[in-house]
Amino acid sequence: MGRKKNEDCRKHVTEVENDSSRWICKYCNNEFGGGASRIEAHLGLNGKRGNIRRCSNYHEGVHNNNNMASTSSNPPPEAVIDRVVYSTQDQGK
Repeated sequence: MGRKKNEDCRKHVTEVENDSSRWICKYCNNEFGGGASRIEAHLGLNGKRGNIRRCSNYHEGVHNNNNMASTSSNPPPEAVIDRVVYSTQDQGK
């Protein structure tokens, strides 16, 4: 029997249907295998590399719902999309 599942880290992943040992990261959408310690290593929560690629989209404190610095109950703002700027030299050609 394995260790008790760490529910805190499992809220960051989606379990793969029909295979409880595999999961998909909610931030980078990559699929991995392993337990709670691998999830923590992927997110960088335990200070260990765990022979797994770190998630490039997860930043502790930004995605942490227990962040004491946040006093607002409003959701974070949507990401800003870069604008396309056309040069005036291109006009009229």
